[in-house]
Amino acid sequence: MKEKRSEPVSEKLVEIRNLQTHYFTEDGVVKAVDGVDLYINRGETLGVVGESGCGKSVTSLSIMRLIPNPPGKIVGGEILFEGEDLLKKSEAEMRKIRGNEISMIFQEPMTSLNPVYTIGDQIAEAIELHQGLSHKEAIEKAIEMLRLVGIPLPEQRVKEYPHQLSGGMRQRVMIAMALSCNPKLLIADEPTTALDVTIQAQILELMKKLKKELGMAIMLITHDLGVVAEMCERVVVMYAGKVVEEADAVALFQNPLHPYTEGLLKSIPRLDQEVEKLHVIEGAVPNPLNLPEGCRFHPRCPVATDRCRAEQPTLQQVAPGRKVACFLAEERLMKGVTA
Repeated sequence: MKEKRSEPVSEKLVEIRNLQTHYFTEDGVVKAVDGVDLYINRGETLGVVGESGCGKSVTSLSIMRLIPNPPGKIVGGEILFEGEDLLKKSEAEMRKIRGNEISMIFQEPMTSLNPVYTIGDQIAEAIELHQGLSHKEAIEKAIEMLRLVGIPLPEQRVKEYPHQLSGGMRQRVMIAMALSCNPKLLIADEPTTALDVTIQAQILELMKKLKKELGMAIMLITHDLGVVAEMCERVVVMYAGKVVEEADAVALFQNPLHPYTEGLLKSIPRLDQEVEKLHVIEGAVPNPLNLPEGCRFHPRCPVATDRCRAEQPTLQQVAPGRKVACFLAEERLMKGVTA
């Protein structure tokens, strides 16, 4: 059983301060996460969005302390979970937190599930470790969890192997495994990328239902802004290892303040508009070994100024609950730029 805390509980479950996670390669240092600040409130769903290579998955692995070393290393910052810095905890202490207080589901369940163990044994392992149940009791809990995530005939499924299940079923198994110890935070890294749209909708609906029932917080990592609109209360937008915008989801979709966020929103196909060609953000994500001077987005930005090319903007609050790393943010806020 988890201990009940008597002291006042902060609304913030996770608070990341100036996180720096670097990879040391033969070609140089890759600053995959370079001074990230973000927080996750209890019971909320935070979306973390951006193109591949922006640092969103590395941020989540940093929270779990699962950065492969070498070549990766967390070189600075703090990751506060319920007020305690995870970066100061021993590996033994982290093992008690992973899968118990904080759980993670990955985008490709076939590579995350062990092919030589049954589904039941894999779910039961975490339950036995963290809850001290016997194997028989843990298997019964595994059956209960499979039923919770909507898998039919769970008594039969616990005896089956990953290859015997469909992609959607495997992802449900991953969710069951992640939730088996009732975590306070679920990190979902592109949880529906490998699934077709029908199964994707079912998985997202399942996550919303379980979040409501279990009262957990979710950190949803995705490049799909449609998923963000469906799932998230707040959104953090990342680009080249940095947070460029943070806002309430409704405010972000109605009035994106960073040009990169605006470009992402304009790239979403819309059924209510006839367009010959979808909007694209010109250029490519910068080489992490050779990042541009000034704002990292300026080579692709349609409104960049000389100041943007020379000076790097910091994340600043421009309105309640609204932070942007852009010199033009206040001007854009006044104009009410819409995507």
